[in-house]
Parts: sequence; C-alpha cells; structure tokens
Amino acid sequence: MRARLATLRNRVNLLRGILDGEQARTGPFYVTFDLTTRCNSVCRGCLYHSAEQRPTSLDDHPLRELPLETVRQLAPELARMRTREAFLAGGGEPLLHPQLFEIAACLRRAGLKVNSFTNGTLVNESTARGLVECGLDELRPTFWAANHEEHLAWHPGVRPEMLERRLEGLALLREAKARAGSRTPRVHLQMPLHRGNFGNLEERVRVAVDSGCDQVSFGVFRDFGGPSEADCLSAADVESLRPSLLRAGAQLDRAGIAHNAGGYLRRALAGPDVWRESRCFIGWFHAYFQADGSVLACCRCRVALGNVREQPFSAIWNSAAYRDFRRRSLDAGELNRMSESCECNCANCSHWPDNRRIDRVYRRLALLRS
Repeated sequence: MRARLATLRNRVNLLRGILDGEQARTGPFYVTFDLTTRCNSVCRGCLYHSAEQRPTSLDDHPLRELPLETVRQLAPELARMRTREAFLAGGGEPLLHPQLFEIAACLRRAGLKVNSFTNGTLVNESTARGLVECGLDELRPTFWAANHEEHLAWHPGVRPEMLERRLEGLALLREAKARAGSRTPRVHLQMPLHRGNFGNLEERVRVAVDSGCDQVSFGVFRDFGGPSEADCLSAADVESLRPSLLRAGAQLDRAGIAHNAGGYLRRALAGPDVWRESRCFIGWFHAYFQADGSVLACCRCRVALGNVREQPFSAIWNSAAYRDFRRRSLDAGELNRMSESCECNCANCSHWPDNRRIDRVYRRLALLRS
C-alpha cells in the first residue's frame, strides 16, 4: 500500500471496507489514466505496439483518446474521494495526447500528485517547458536499450539515434527546470531487464548518470505468452545477476540516484505466480480509466466495471459490478478461475507489494473477528 500517500483515516476506512467484503469506505488511493492508444515507437516488449504482435501501422489498433472534459469531471470527484495520486500511462504514448499538459494541470489543481510514463522521444524545448509549467510531479521514461545494438533489437524499424534523442530530451528538461527554478518533474527511469540486456548493467548505470535522473527502477520483464517469452529471465538468470546488480546499486548510490536494486532481486526471485500468495485488494485501492472511459480495477483486468463517460465515477465505485468484483477477487479460488479464463492476467502483478502489505493486516484482523 502506498502508505506515504494515505492518511491514517484513509487506511482505517480501507480496512473497514475490506472487512465488509465488498463495500469501499474510501476512494482509490491512486488511479491510472490510459490517455491515448497512439504511439510513435515500436517496442518488442509492448503489449500494444510490438511489431511482432501487430503491424507497426496502427490501422488495426482502435485509436482512442481520453477527452480533457472527462478528466475535468473526474478530478473533483477524485479529490472528494481522497485519491492522492494519478499515473498517466496506458496503451500509447501520453505525450501524444494533445491536451496532456491541461490534463496534468487539472489533476494537480485537484490536489493529486501526477506522474507520467513516456518513451522519452518527444521531449523538445517546448515540451520540456510544458512539463514544468503544468506542475507534473514525476516523468517516467522507459529505457529498453542502453546502446545502439540493443536499440535495434528491441525497437525494430526505429532509428537507433532515438536513443540519443531520449537523452537529449532529458537534458532539455533539466534546462527548463533550471530556468523555472523548479525541482519537478523528477525523472524516474524505468529499465526493464530481459535476456537481451541483463548482462550489461554497467552501461545502464552510465545512461542513468548521463540522464541526470533522480531515480531508477529495474523492472521484471514478462511477455505474457507472446513471441518474446523466451527473453524473460529465469530464476537462474536472476541469481547470476545478483553481484552485478548490487554493484550497480552501489554505483547509483554514489551518484546520488535512488534505485530499487535490492527490491528488484526480491521481486524477480518471487516469480510470476507470486500473486497467488495473497488475496487481491486492488478493487479497494486502485482504479484504471481506459481511453474510451471504461473503468477497470487494473491494467491486467478485462472486467469492465462501468464507464465514466456515461455515469459519475463515485456511482461506479460502489456499484453492483464493483462490489461483485471485490467479492470474487477476495476468494483465492475465484481469483484463480478469473486468471485462467483470461478475465485477469495476474502474472508478475505490479500491485502485489501493496496486496501483500494489506493482506498481512487483513489476516490479523480476520483472526480477531473470528
């Protein structure tokens, strides 16, 4: 649970709702917005724009964008529901949304911390200035590659010079922040590790240092049964990575860059089925808004719980559909059936750390009640 973003009152109300079994007593602690399905790049590890899974043309990929007006209606609702943080992400490149800055500023005015993912290729002087002026708290560029050889392998058909473009954009962002006297947006690099790059951590550290970033997160790569499944690291790969990853962590420490080297090892060694170790509480602390307005519990879930372009989110949050999802996700057997029937793809769940923390408290409270 993102405890640093939740007040004591919110945490107590969260637990009250969970013990109830279906009714949420507080709003989601954080939410994710799928702003657009458009993208200007091709990444082998992408579920939406991988050249191996679909043509590089988007002709077969429905083009959708979340309207600014929808966010304007949602922002005060989320504030009233005590939501504290928003992530701009989804099935496309957020910087391609023509009103990204207005969306970020709208959510900031409502009191939410706002973070945006990006492939980093579209940051020019104007974009850098806009990212600073809109009040964005954190920018999260994803670096699949640290050199041209990796770039050619993991961005098929994309010029390798785009790697330099990413670093140039971050330099422009540093300059824009300096001119504005601003420390935000913080730059938090996302670095997925797979068999094509995990032996080259020193170069990843170099990229991080050259970027002037504030933080690095190494990520667990999972292709979900796609053509790049063989590129997933095995437990033996992760074990062999331990010495170099700890060295990389020490180098980042010396550079004053925050990182998750130790946390990555624990998470990667836990394996893709780690989600089975605890109940799923995602229906109480997170919501995912797709570009067409559909509301899901998370990006791995296909169970539509409502649409914010048709009714207020506050009405959806405790609707019959949401309450039914909460009941089902609390039951281990039902959650397994949902995963097996492809309603939810829980492998390598990114919300598992939050679920685990909540589950520990839930088990104690459940024992006291019994």
